[in-house]
Amino acid sequence: MNLQRTALGFALALGVFWSQAALAGTLQDGIEAFERRDIGRATELLERYARQFPKDPRPHYYLAKCYETRVQVTKVEDALRNYRQLSNERTQVLRSLTGAEPDTVYDRMLKEDPNDLTAKLLLAISLLEMKSFGLAEEIVAAMTPASIPEEIRDTYYNIRGAVFTSRKEWDKAKEAYNQAWRLNYSNPHPRVKLQEVEKLAAEAQDAFDKAPIFAPVSAEQKYEMTLKLGKDLMAEGNFSGAVDAFNQAVELQPTSADARRLLSEVKRRAAEHNYDQGIAFMRDQKYANAYEAFHQALQNDPNFTKAQIGLSEAKRLMDDEERALRQ
Repeated sequence: MNLQRTALGFALALGVFWSQAALAGTLQDGIEAFERRDIGRATELLERYARQFPKDPRPHYYLAKCYETRVQVTKVEDALRNYRQLSNERTQVLRSLTGAEPDTVYDRMLKEDPNDLTAKLLLAISLLEMKSFGLAEEIVAAMTPASIPEEIRDTYYNIRGAVFTSRKEWDKAKEAYNQAWRLNYSNPHPRVKLQEVEKLAAEAQDAFDKAPIFAPVSAEQKYEMTLKLGKDLMAEGNFSGAVDAFNQAVELQPTSADARRLLSEVKRRAAEHNYDQGIAFMRDQKYANAYEAFHQALQNDPNFTKAQIGLSEAKRLMDDEERALRQ
């Protein structure tokens, strides 16, 4: 049996090979150990990674190569079988945007390798399945299509289509799904979703045309409007206004992960802004103003250590000024 030929032929027959470019962490260490022919170390690292992430096909390809060098025929066949099965399962997740593992799995993958683009896409899919559209949007917004391997680039556009659909931005959703379709004509997902979006858009237009001029605003609409207001205010640098808006959004939808995340983020940024104001007031020897700024920073972030120190120092200098005036 020619193991080298078997391994190569099997991998090619799968029709898929996961790019190893820019990998880091245990997986890349294992690949590098294999490439310098340290087979024992490579096998140890790759088997460890495979145990940690049992649904990831990538280590099994190189494990097959490691076993091949040791003429371990059964292990080569098992590794290639695992590679084929897991590759097919992962491809199906990326094509259909369903069946992803829990988001914590992909978070751990990204701690291993923050540049793992496949893990980022899978994390976004997992978040879509959890209805956390805002978090999924943040992930894909930080990616550029050109950076994504061509064989999975359509997944990026399918995710964007899902996000735009959740926001009822029908034209943008259709544009994203059309781009995904152009990139991968063999995947029926974007075609199906295009039909769904066109139907939803037509229904929304029909409902709009039939609605009374002064139709009451639903709780969902109030939430969406308040969330958008908070985002606009945050973008403008009006952090206190954004805090109020996101607090209201949380009250309207207490289970909204997006609203709570945005509230936490804007409070952090507001605290940093208040702290910077406090430092500026301290330089100008306006200690009462500085005290108020540091106090506001701690209202937004009670654990902000630098603001705690600034508050104490401003209080000390205010007391010194008061004592000096009395003398």
